[in-house]
Amino acid sequence: MSHENLDPRSLLDEHWERLQFFAFTLLDDKDLASDAVADVFIRILKHENSLAEVRNIQQYLYGAVRNSCYNVLRKKLVPASLADPAALEELSAVEEKWAAEHEQNVIRAEMREMLATLIRTLPAQQQEIICRRYFNNEKILEIADKMGLSEYQVRTYGEKAINQMKINALKADSWQGLLLVVLLQDLMR
Repeated sequence: MSHENLDPRSLLDEHWERLQFFAFTLLDDKDLASDAVADVFIRILKHENSLAEVRNIQQYLYGAVRNSCYNVLRKKLVPASLADPAALEELSAVEEKWAAEHEQNVIRAEMREMLATLIRTLPAQQQEIICRRYFNNEKILEIADKMGLSEYQVRTYGEKAINQMKINALKADSWQGLLLVVLLQDLMR
Protein backbone atom coordinates (compact mmCIF):
# COMPACT_ATOMS: atom_id res chain seq x y z
CA MET A 1 0.00 0.00 0.00
CA SER A 2 1.51 3.29 -1.04
CA HIS A 3 0.84 6.44 0.93
CA GLU A 4 1.58 9.79 -0.58
CA ASN A 5 0.65 11.53 2.65
CA LEU A 6 2.72 10.24 5.55
CA ASP A 7 1.35 12.79 7.99
CA PRO A 8 1.11 11.04 11.37
CA ARG A 9 -2.34 12.45 12.06
CA SER A 10 -3.80 11.15 8.80
CA LEU A 11 -2.09 7.80 9.40
CA LEU A 12 -3.65 7.74 12.85
CA ASP A 13 -7.11 8.41 11.42
CA GLU A 14 -6.69 5.80 8.71
CA HIS A 15 -5.19 2.96 10.75
CA TRP A 16 -6.21 3.49 14.40
CA GLU A 17 -9.14 1.05 14.57
CA ARG A 18 -7.39 -1.79 12.77
CA LEU A 19 -4.20 -1.37 14.80
CA GLN A 20 -6.17 -1.21 18.04
CA PHE A 21 -8.02 -4.43 17.13
CA PHE A 22 -4.68 -6.04 16.26
CA ALA A 23 -3.16 -4.96 19.60
CA PHE A 24 -6.25 -6.23 21.42
CA THR A 25 -5.79 -9.68 19.83
CA LEU A 26 -2.28 -9.74 21.29
CA LEU A 27 -2.94 -8.26 24.73
CA ASP A 28 -6.59 -9.21 25.36
CA ASP A 29 -7.05 -5.87 27.13
CA LYS A 30 -8.69 -2.90 25.40
CA ASP A 31 -7.00 -0.22 27.52
CA LEU A 32 -3.54 -1.75 27.13
CA ALA A 33 -4.17 -2.13 23.38
CA SER A 34 -5.08 1.56 23.08
CA ASP A 35 -1.98 2.51 25.06
CA ALA A 36 0.25 0.34 22.86
CA VAL A 37 -1.09 1.92 19.65
CA ALA A 38 -0.90 5.42 21.14
CA ASP A 39 2.75 4.81 22.07
CA VAL A 40 3.52 3.97 18.45
CA PHE A 41 1.95 7.18 17.18
CA ILE A 42 3.69 9.24 19.87
CA ARG A 43 7.03 7.81 18.70
CA ILE A 44 6.08 8.57 15.09
CA LEU A 45 5.21 12.17 16.00
CA LYS A 46 8.61 12.57 17.69
CA HIS A 47 10.44 11.16 14.65
CA GLU A 48 8.28 12.20 11.67
CA ASN A 49 11.19 12.27 9.24
CA SER A 50 11.87 8.55 9.74
CA LEU A 51 8.63 7.67 7.89
CA ALA A 52 10.04 8.94 4.61
CA GLU A 53 12.28 5.86 4.45
CA VAL A 54 9.45 3.38 5.06
CA ARG A 55 8.45 1.44 1.94
CA ASN A 56 5.35 -0.30 3.30
CA ILE A 57 3.70 1.90 5.93
CA GLN A 58 1.06 -0.68 6.82
CA GLN A 59 3.67 -3.37 7.51
CA TYR A 60 5.71 -0.86 9.47
CA LEU A 61 2.73 0.13 11.63
CA TYR A 62 1.71 -3.46 12.40
CA GLY A 63 5.30 -4.32 13.30
CA ALA A 64 5.60 -1.26 15.52
CA VAL A 65 2.33 -2.10 17.30
CA ARG A 66 3.43 -5.72 17.77
CA ASN A 67 6.70 -4.52 19.32
CA SER A 68 4.82 -2.05 21.49
CA CYS A 69 2.64 -4.93 22.73
CA TYR A 70 5.80 -6.93 23.51
CA ASN A 71 7.01 -4.00 25.58
CA VAL A 72 3.72 -3.84 27.49
CA LEU A 73 3.99 -7.53 28.29
CA ARG A 74 7.65 -7.21 29.30
CA LYS A 75 6.76 -4.40 31.72
CA LYS A 76 4.17 -6.69 33.29
CA LEU A 77 6.35 -9.80 33.49
CA VAL A 78 9.96 -8.67 33.82
CA PRO A 79 9.76 -7.50 37.46
CA ALA A 80 8.29 -10.89 38.33
CA SER A 81 10.96 -12.66 36.26
CA LEU A 82 13.72 -11.23 38.45
CA ALA A 83 12.33 -13.27 41.31
CA ASP A 84 10.86 -16.13 39.25
CA PRO A 85 12.72 -17.68 36.27
CA ALA A 86 9.47 -19.40 35.22
CA ALA A 87 7.98 -15.98 34.41
CA LEU A 88 10.89 -15.30 32.05
CA GLU A 89 10.18 -18.60 30.30
CA GLU A 90 6.51 -17.60 30.06
CA LEU A 91 7.53 -14.31 28.44
CA SER A 92 9.64 -16.16 25.86
CA ALA A 93 6.82 -18.61 25.13
CA VAL A 94 4.34 -15.77 24.66
CA GLU A 95 6.72 -13.93 22.32
CA GLU A 96 7.16 -17.10 20.22
CA LYS A 97 3.39 -17.58 20.08
CA TRP A 98 2.91 -13.96 19.04
CA ALA A 99 5.49 -14.25 16.31
CA ALA A 100 3.70 -17.32 14.94
CA GLU A 101 0.26 -15.68 15.13
CA HIS A 102 1.33 -12.22 13.93
CA GLU A 103 0.51 -12.76 10.28
CA GLN A 104 -2.85 -14.36 11.09
CA ASN A 105 -3.80 -11.44 13.32
CA VAL A 106 -2.87 -8.90 10.65
CA ILE A 107 -4.95 -10.75 8.08
CA ARG A 108 -7.86 -11.08 10.52
CA ALA A 109 -7.78 -7.35 11.30
CA GLU A 110 -7.66 -6.45 7.61
CA MET A 111 -10.53 -8.82 6.78
CA ARG A 112 -12.69 -7.38 9.57
CA GLU A 113 -12.02 -3.87 8.30
CA MET A 114 -12.80 -4.92 4.72
CA LEU A 115 -16.05 -6.51 5.87
CA ALA A 116 -16.96 -3.46 7.98
CA THR A 117 -16.41 -1.23 4.95
CA LEU A 118 -18.76 -3.38 2.87
CA ILE A 119 -21.36 -3.46 5.65
CA ARG A 120 -21.30 0.36 5.96
CA THR A 121 -22.52 0.60 2.35
CA LEU A 122 -25.81 -1.10 3.25
CA PRO A 123 -29.07 0.48 4.41
CA ALA A 124 -29.39 0.65 8.21
CA GLN A 125 -31.83 -2.26 8.55
CA GLN A 126 -29.63 -4.57 6.48
CA GLN A 127 -26.56 -3.46 8.43
CA GLU A 128 -28.30 -4.38 11.66
CA ILE A 129 -29.32 -7.80 10.39
CA ILE A 130 -25.82 -8.63 9.14
CA CYS A 131 -24.18 -7.35 12.33
CA ARG A 132 -26.59 -9.24 14.59
CA ARG A 133 -26.11 -12.43 12.57
CA TYR A 134 -22.35 -12.18 12.00
CA PHE A 135 -20.96 -10.30 14.98
CA ASN A 136 -23.51 -11.28 17.66
CA ASN A 137 -24.12 -14.83 16.33
CA GLU A 138 -27.88 -14.37 16.77
CA LYS A 139 -30.22 -16.84 15.16
CA ILE A 140 -32.60 -15.67 12.46
CA LEU A 141 -35.59 -16.14 14.76
CA GLU A 142 -33.93 -14.03 17.49
CA ILE A 143 -33.21 -11.25 15.02
CA ALA A 144 -36.79 -11.35 13.77
CA ASP A 145 -38.15 -11.08 17.33
CA LYS A 146 -35.82 -8.24 18.33
CA MET A 147 -36.42 -6.24 15.15
CA GLY A 148 -40.16 -6.89 14.92
CA LEU A 149 -39.84 -8.65 11.56
CA SER A 150 -40.85 -12.04 10.28
CA GLU A 151 -38.27 -14.78 9.78
CA TYR A 152 -38.91 -14.50 6.06
CA GLN A 153 -38.17 -10.75 6.10
CA VAL A 154 -34.92 -11.25 8.00
CA ARG A 155 -33.81 -13.91 5.49
CA THR A 156 -34.85 -11.75 2.53
CA TYR A 157 -33.16 -8.59 3.84
CA GLY A 158 -30.10 -10.64 4.75
CA GLU A 159 -29.91 -12.13 1.26
CA LYS A 160 -30.32 -8.68 -0.30
CA ALA A 161 -27.55 -7.39 1.94
CA ILE A 162 -25.23 -10.24 0.95
CA ASN A 163 -25.96 -9.67 -2.75
CA GLN A 164 -25.36 -5.92 -2.42
CA MET A 165 -22.09 -6.55 -0.59
CA LYS A 166 -21.00 -8.90 -3.41
CA ILE A 167 -21.77 -6.20 -5.98
CA ASN A 168 -19.90 -3.57 -3.96
CA ALA A 169 -16.90 -5.89 -3.55
CA LEU A 170 -16.84 -6.51 -7.30
CA LYS A 171 -17.14 -2.77 -8.03
CA ALA A 172 -14.20 -2.15 -5.72
CA ASP A 173 -12.29 -4.93 -7.53
CA SER A 174 -11.83 -6.63 -4.16
CA TRP A 175 -11.63 -10.39 -4.57
CA GLN A 176 -10.83 -10.69 -0.85
CA GLY A 177 -14.01 -8.78 -0.02
CA LEU A 178 -16.00 -10.98 -2.37
CA LEU A 179 -14.59 -14.10 -0.73
CA LEU A 180 -15.54 -12.74 2.69
CA VAL A 181 -19.10 -12.06 1.58
CA VAL A 182 -19.44 -15.54 0.08
CA LEU A 183 -18.28 -17.05 3.38
CA LEU A 184 -20.66 -14.78 5.26
CA GLN A 185 -23.53 -15.89 3.04
CA ASP A 186 -23.58 -19.28 4.80
CA LEU A 187 -24.49 -17.54 8.05
CA MET A 188 -27.80 -16.34 6.66
CA ARG A 189 -28.95 -19.91 6.12
